[in-house]
Amino acid sequence: MASSELKIGYFNVEKHLSSVLEIENSSFEIPWTEDEFKTYKRTRGITGWVAHIDGEVVGYIFYESKKHHFNVINLAVAKKSRRQGVGSKLLSKPLSKLSADRRNKVRTYVREANLKAQLFLQHCGFIAANIRAECFEDIDEVAYEMVFRHGWPIDI
Repeated sequence: MASSELKIGYFNVEKHLSSVLEIENSSFEIPWTEDEFKTYKRTRGITGWVAHIDGEVVGYIFYESKKHHFNVINLAVAKKSRRQGVGSKLLSKPLSKLSADRRNKVRTYVREANLKAQLFLQHCGFIAANIRAECFEDIDEVAYEMVFRHGWPIDI
């Protein structure tokens, strides 16, 4: 039997929100709400993608396009689909849009306690470029600014 193919498509609120919320709630201590997802979907400059296998949503990414970089603002993969290339495939969306003369880096902020995310991003070629206090409104914890720059080898 052939393995199912991982596909990436645009996030659609009506079609994907309930699945995305399930993944979000099982992935984060302080998850985004339904209203937050809807607000980000309507916000200019923010792009949302979902990963799916046989029509089932197994992950998602939201990133913001700035003048000189992209900010990954949310990325999660369903627990049963982790370590299978889903997160890397989602992350390849903003990474593939990098250029030397326009948007030349992708960055995201990761909580100090989220070692799995730090290691995943490091595996994808990101480095911890800065430490930022008071990065998150909902918790008193420092964050690492993880950065990937144009021209760095992409091995995902």
